[in-house]
Amino acid sequence: MTDISREPGFESGPGMNAKFMQTLEKGVYIELKAMAKERGVTVQEFLRAVIVPDWMRTNGRDIRTGSRSRTR
Repeated sequence: MTDISREPGFESGPGMNAKFMQTLEKGVYIELKAMAKERGVTVQEFLRAVIVPDWMRTNGRDIRTGSRSRTR
């Protein structure tokens, strides 16, 4: 796994978060927007609360424990 603290422009310290920008195909965005609307949230809130945590559980580290959970 890449150490993001070594990435150019990454600032570390108390309260500092890594930021990123994502480009989506129009169809993917429309689907995410519909899913977010069903839940009464914005696309950004939906990505933060549902998509990223689910992806991390499936493909990376469990956000709550920091343990690896990837299966192959």
